[in-house]
Amino acid sequence: MTVRASRSTVQPKADVSASALKLLQFEADIRRCVKKEELIFHLANQLNRLIPYEQVFVFTKKTPQKCYVVAASDLSQIENSSPLIQLLNKWASTTAPSDISQTYRLDDIFRESIDFPYNNAYWLPIQSETAQAINFLLLFSNKSYTEQQQALLNRLSATYEHAFRAASAKKQPASSRRSGFLLLKIVLLITFFVVCAFPFPISVMAPVEVTSKEPFIVTAPFSGVIKKILIPPNTKVEQGQILATFEDIQLRNEYLIEQQRLAVAKANFEKVQGAAFANSESAHELGIARAEFSLALVEARYTREQLSRTKIRSPNAGLVIYNDKEGLEGKSVQVGERILQVAQVDKISYRIDLPVGQAIAFKDGARITIYLDSAPLGGHQAKLNSASYLPKVAADGIASYTLLALPTEGSIPKIGARGTARVYGDNAPLIWHFLRRPVNAVRQWLGV
Repeated sequence: MTVRASRSTVQPKADVSASALKLLQFEADIRRCVKKEELIFHLANQLNRLIPYEQVFVFTKKTPQKCYVVAASDLSQIENSSPLIQLLNKWASTTAPSDISQTYRLDDIFRESIDFPYNNAYWLPIQSETAQAINFLLLFSNKSYTEQQQALLNRLSATYEHAFRAASAKKQPASSRRSGFLLLKIVLLITFFVVCAFPFPISVMAPVEVTSKEPFIVTAPFSGVIKKILIPPNTKVEQGQILATFEDIQLRNEYLIEQQRLAVAKANFEKVQGAAFANSESAHELGIARAEFSLALVEARYTREQLSRTKIRSPNAGLVIYNDKEGLEGKSVQVGERILQVAQVDKISYRIDLPVGQAIAFKDGARITIYLDSAPLGGHQAKLNSASYLPKVAADGIASYTLLALPTEGSIPKIGARGTARVYGDNAPLIWHFLRRPVNAVRQWLGV
């Protein structure tokens, strides 16, 4: 025998399924609310889709002493001066529990007589005390809620609580970012002041040139005209190698004349010396002849020596340094005038032209970093050896002090190389490094 279910037994199951689907749809709508204001509006105006009520009020409690109405059903704005709202705020702040849901009669809420058409009320907490704020729901109706309706309200309370927490969590990163930015600003500000107060050596940049240390200066041995420069500039030479020659026509002729005079004086001396043995009168002329011969001999030696000086030889091995070959050839020079120099390539120094406007206080042996054009990354270190007392004005019209520095680290650069040198002075706070030039400019402008 087959037993079929009657219509009455199937219908409740369909009702239960429809109610469950309605609840799931309602909870989905709650989760779609991403802001706290949207959730409060949903509480005040959409709850009647599941729970019947006549009037609903939404409360927020941010401090233990104060709880106030933030929304009500069918009202766009809460009038805080209303007697009803004031009574509800007073009751919620002093009497209403914050952790349990509870059913009330109207007389339990309003001790004094008030014209309110509903008899029953239901108090429902929405968020726990661990949340940022506690929200409550107060529903007024003419009938009290059944146990099933209260269970549904408690379930909805948990759903709303989860939604409020999710909305607060979405706002939290913004406040966390603001707090993080504030903390970062404070840390950066403290770091800025610490770095500004940290002492660093004051330094200035100035042009530098690699020069020879203690070079041999070749000067003009006599007043004359340079005939030819035999060695190109920046060329290595050996000791005794001819560097330049002078015009020697006059000296060569003078040497030939002196040689003739020497021969005449010698012949006269020999003649008088031979006659002195036979004639006593010739013996008196012997002293004069000897003196004339000695004078002719000295003049011949002098002219020969002057003639030999027309060829300038290198006093030692080294590098020939001068500026312009064409400018030297054919030039008339005076005795002692500088022509060129012979430098030893392994002995160098740095000549720094420090402008007067950038001068700083530095000590002997101050550290200097050299950045040559051929090696812009540095690698050359030096120490200050001497500094001129008075500045000199260069061809560009800039007055500069001349500093000489000796190498301490790095390879030996080529003589004549140029670049930039950083000269380090005394220590000063980092902020002074940025303010030093503006302050000096203002001081000079004001004349103080």
